[in-house]
Amino acid sequence: MTSEGIDTSRSGSDPTGVWAAADCNAETEWLNATNPSVLRANQQAWERAVESDFPAGGDITCDPWTFMPLRETVFTAVAVTGPAPALATKALNEAADRMLAVVADGRELSEDELEELLEAAEDDESYSPDHISQAVRDGDIVGIANIDTKGERFPWMFRTFLRILAEELRRADAVPARIIPFLTPEALAWLAERGERYPLPEGLS
Repeated sequence: MTSEGIDTSRSGSDPTGVWAAADCNAETEWLNATNPSVLRANQQAWERAVESDFPAGGDITCDPWTFMPLRETVFTAVAVTGPAPALATKALNEAADRMLAVVADGRELSEDELEELLEAAEDDESYSPDHISQAVRDGDIVGIANIDTKGERFPWMFRTFLRILAEELRRADAVPARIIPFLTPEALAWLAERGERYPLPEGLS
């Protein structure tokens, strides 16, 4: 059972506290670049949180590398593998439109609610993505290459992104599916230039 149909915001459903733990670890992310043990702890917390919403064996699973904390870089490109590319493209484009209305604390707002919040609020909780690109195909993988959060990391927003992706994949009958980071050759080269690398599974144990 994935997180579909539940409130994935900070004030929503987190019965085991794994997402709160991932959020608390986000407060220490400024240490990621200089302290490998802090980075590893943040990545472990993120893996536990993702797996709580996307348990193994389901028809929609999620690679914990997706939106995982890195040393300094916030990598937000996301993709799907498994379903027919046409179905995945439809699902991701629908998801992208919805993701534009997700704010930093993970709430998905209506257009009117978002406009009202942006007019009234002056803090980061009112922030929503500046731009999200439409889906593109790379072989059998379909991905969203640009989710612009100005290089900032918002764990609850990212959790809601994953929920929305799962909901739209199921709505498009694009299952079974696996959500993964959109690691094109260009993205991998860019990460390598920045000295970033994802942990091997044994590195998270």
